[in-house]
Amino acid sequence: LSPRYGIDPVTGEVNPWPDVERMASIKQWCEAAFEEAEADQRTSEELHNVEKYIEYLSGKQWGGGRPSYRAKPVNNRMHRLFWELVSLLTDIRPIVDIRSTERDNSSVAQEEVLNKSTKAWWINNNVEQRVAMCIVYAMLTTSWAKQEWNPNLCGGRGDMTLVPLHPKAVLPLKPGLDLQDSEALIFQDEKSIGWVKRKFPDRQHLVVPDLDISQYQIDTGPPANIMPQLFERLTPAFKRILKPQHSGGMSAYPKCRYREFWLKDYSVNTSSSPVLMGDPYSRWKESYWAHPGQMLYPRGRLIVMAGRAIVHDGPNPYWHGLFPFSVLRLNVVPWSIYGMSDLKPMM
Repeated sequence: LSPRYGIDPVTGEVNPWPDVERMASIKQWCEAAFEEAEADQRTSEELHNVEKYIEYLSGKQWGGGRPSYRAKPVNNRMHRLFWELVSLLTDIRPIVDIRSTERDNSSVAQEEVLNKSTKAWWINNNVEQRVAMCIVYAMLTTSWAKQEWNPNLCGGRGDMTLVPLHPKAVLPLKPGLDLQDSEALIFQDEKSIGWVKRKFPDRQHLVVPDLDISQYQIDTGPPANIMPQLFERLTPAFKRILKPQHSGGMSAYPKCRYREFWLKDYSVNTSSSPVLMGDPYSRWKESYWAHPGQMLYPRGRLIVMAGRAIVHDGPNPYWHGLFPFSVLRLNVVPWSIYGMSDLKPMM
């Protein structure tokens, strides 16, 4: 992948974007990586059953092909067992204790500051309920959580936040024994066009809505010349043929597919002079010098796509150099990143 320098070593331009040909190759690589990770995700049997688990929880426990004259009794014990298990797994008192190996007065005082800050972060950002939502997702198969910097928290001063993600939101590429051993993690979501333009103002002219997720439709119901009871017994294919066309239009808040590619880039500075990576004029000045022979992205690389356009390309903004994601599996399955659901034996 062609690197994007903080300052071009030839022209001196700040944060220059690659030319059209190199940009096309980066987009092609990202799309190929997403297709590969998506193909790996489709092989998970547990992910295929997530929708079935949710239907069982809501009481839809009979197949669609059952005749209308046959009774469909439901005794939804699974719903009660599900929330009892959630209560057991969340009825805990989180204990965080930061200890210093040095026991001088300044180190002990710093201990107290860090412990109080951690407790304040947990309470002020409602982390307890977010962890509970992660547990709910983990009971289905596997839960992902994203720890990211939110500049809108604390009255605009910003703070770290925990975002619970559904099982299909994160796609690991070449995962290992640990989540951080993966070569790349791809986060996918749907964001409004306005949100993307506010976050990436310098590339907002490239962002266009995806029509398949930006249009709403109105169900007009069965045709007037067919009895509703008879229409409900028809197969979905016949319903599509007989039903009048859906009406609708563009949503008031059009959306686009938002994807973040957190990857390990092993590119090395092969020139004879140091190059500046990152944005030296950003609020937090996420930039550094890569000297000859050193890696250009020692902490990893982040490429963001909105729709079909690349809106961000730069080093990992977090100095720890890790993927800002964590995984929770209640029942670990060997050789699989996705755990077995607790609802499977209940069904």
